[in-house]
Parts: sequence; structure tokens; C-alpha cells
Amino acid sequence: SSQLSADANVNAKQGSNTTTSSHTAHTWAASCVAGGFSGAFTWGLIYPFDMIKTRIQTTPLEMPLEQRRITYIYRHILERHGWRFLFRGLGVTLLRAFPVNAIIFPVYEFTLMQLTESGVGGPRTAKDTSLATAS
Repeated sequence: SSQLSADANVNAKQGSNTTTSSHTAHTWAASCVAGGFSGAFTWGLIYPFDMIKTRIQTTPLEMPLEQRRITYIYRHILERHGWRFLFRGLGVTLLRAFPVNAIIFPVYEFTLMQLTESGVGGPRTAKDTSLATAS
């Protein structure tokens, strides 16, 4: 254990990026997987609501207002088609959601990291505050 930490200190002093690049690659991969699963999970939860929303949006405006309400559409779908109809098309949506969110998560994290390192949107320091009040 002490030998491993001594080796890590030597590598750090020599400017070795082996540990850092391995950790970075792991972090990006973990971010991709987390993004993919969270996006798919979220779509799985909200998909029935999205289905109802789509039905409302495609209902002709000539229909009575009562037949364009959420509760009416929901009951109508359940009575005519059953609860499984609310998940119709979910498979294709999940096939799209996983890769899209797997890309969005690390891109967001990378952008945030770049902006923070460049000083955009980072925490304000006392020096920043004094400069702002002096001008």
C-alpha cells in the first residue's frame, strides 16, 4: 500500500499523466453510461404523459373542450386500448434516448469544465468583488 502511494508520488513528481488519463477516460465513460441510463429511465417514466400530450395536440380544435382535456384523453385511451397503449413506441424512443443522453452528459460536463477553467461562470472571489466595486 505504501509502495503504491510512493509510486504515485514519483509519477506525479515526474509529470506522468498515466493515472490522470486513465481516471479521465473512466470518468468520461462513466458519464456516458450514466447519461444513457438516466435518459432512458426518464423517458420510461414520462412516456405515458408524452403519449397523452401528443393525443391532445393532434385532437381537432372542433372537438368539444371536454374531449380535449387530459383526464378525458387518459380515460378514453384506457377504455378503448388498455394501459399498454400508453407505452406504444417506447422501444424506439429508448433506442434513441440512450445514445443521445450518453453524448449530452459528457459534452455538458466538458463544456462546464472548460468554462470554469477559463473563469466564465465560476465562483466569485474577493478580488473579483473588489474590482467590480472599484469600477
